[in-house]
Amino acid sequence: MMVNLLVLLGVSGLPWLREVFKRWEEMAKRNARRRAPDVDQFRRHNLGWLLLRISQDFFRRVGPEFGRRGHQGMQNPHGTVLALLPLEGARITELARAAGVTKQAIAISIDELERLGYVERIKDPADGRAKIVRLSESGLALLCDAQEIVEGVWDEYAEMVGPRELLALREGLDGLLEHIDVKRAEDRAG
Repeated sequence: MMVNLLVLLGVSGLPWLREVFKRWEEMAKRNARRRAPDVDQFRRHNLGWLLLRISQDFFRRVGPEFGRRGHQGMQNPHGTVLALLPLEGARITELARAAGVTKQAIAISIDELERLGYVERIKDPADGRAKIVRLSESGLALLCDAQEIVEGVWDEYAEMVGPRELLALREGLDGLLEHIDVKRAEDRAG
């Protein structure tokens, strides 16, 4: 095949190009012998994929329940902001850093949450130029509903895998997050 291609291209007299084609041919033969990876097995052993799938299922379960309780317009990015927002409030820059996104990206979710009535912006008492984002009264009610909704999903998952196994999973993930947070703080400190 290589010789025919070189003759066709009229470059059979160029040794360096013959070498390139020879290597290309060898690589093609090696790749043809390789077994295709077992994608399903790879995914089952990929923590990121498992967490993504569980997260998708979790949001599919909680979304309709928020709607039934009158919390219309809630989307996954809103949940990120609400999960990171301390009760005393926080600056947008702090929320963006905690979420690992830009100020502009988190500001979009905050604007939407403000429009929905779940958060409000107040002047930062320490710096009158800055704003603090905090939960509104509706946001606090949402948080109470969220606690009940999440407990319901917990119960559903416990029925699937057993309460002891689910608790062990949560404790393991909590421990992993502690180590990740420590490492991130060390990396930021320099």
